Amino acid sequence: MRSQMDTRGIAPEQFVVRERLGELDGALFEQVLLQQAPAVVFRRVFDPHTCELAARAFLESGLTRSRNDAVPAATLGAFHYGKSLDEYLSLVQESEVEVTRLAALCGLDGLRPRLSEEFAKRGLSLRFARHGDRLAGAFTVRSWTASGRFSLEPHEDIAQLSDPRQAGFEIQRCHNVVAVNVCLQNDRNTGQLCLWNVRPSTQLRDQLGLRCSGHPYPSQLLAGREMVTIEVGAGDLYVINSAFVHAVLGSSAGSARVTAAFFLGQMEADNVLISWT
Repeated sequence: MRSQMDTRGIAPEQFVVRERLGELDGALFEQVLLQQAPAVVFRRVFDPHTCELAARAFLESGLTRSRNDAVPAATLGAFHYGKSLDEYLSLVQESEVEVTRLAALCGLDGLRPRLSEEFAKRGLSLRFARHGDRLAGAFTVRSWTASGRFSLEPHEDIAQLSDPRQAGFEIQRCHNVVAVNVCLQNDRNTGQLCLWNVRPSTQLRDQLGLRCSGHPYPSQLLAGREMVTIEVGAGDLYVINSAFVHAVLGSSAGSARVTAAFFLGQMEADNVLISWT
């Protein structure tokens, strides 16, 4: 298993997190999409104060749901992980009004036009993933609630694309998938993102019983692997190549790390990007 993991990483000189202050940069985003870099952080591209107001509205809304799977969290908005296609798309419709309202509080509704403009410069178009006339969600807002070393255990986001319950959904035809996250609230020196230079193969997932989940990877398989730790704060946008194993460290007592997120993938027609939650 160790040798398979070794062959799936990238060169150490490429395993560097890029950063940019105050603005989006399509070239840096594209490096992550094309697996030339594991992640990029765009610092304070959203106003930290309004992000924290949105986080408070999320935490106090009374509309959040507790995940009833192996990934403990309070959430608002639909996520496709572990669901049938119909269940996911129905939840998208049910949560659309509240997600839209929360996104508008902190300017998240302006992110998609900004990304579309950057991608257009590179000959790429962006649209929502769809199934028939039903569209994927725009954002999921969540706060991880697990206790211990990790509030979100080591995982990757590629395995979940092979879930047979979502057969026919076009996200299963994507290559090059990234997770796009906006930090709404996080205390300093807590809730850091950990990223390992490890991209598990399908064979390894099968050996570990993680074919359709990609969660969680045992710590002994990551011991000694090249790893970076990224601190994020309110207003930061960070993009992770979803093939790399990553995790979120535990938050300090009495605090809550709140993020809004979606996935973005490149279709077989290389000039088309689709997004989903």
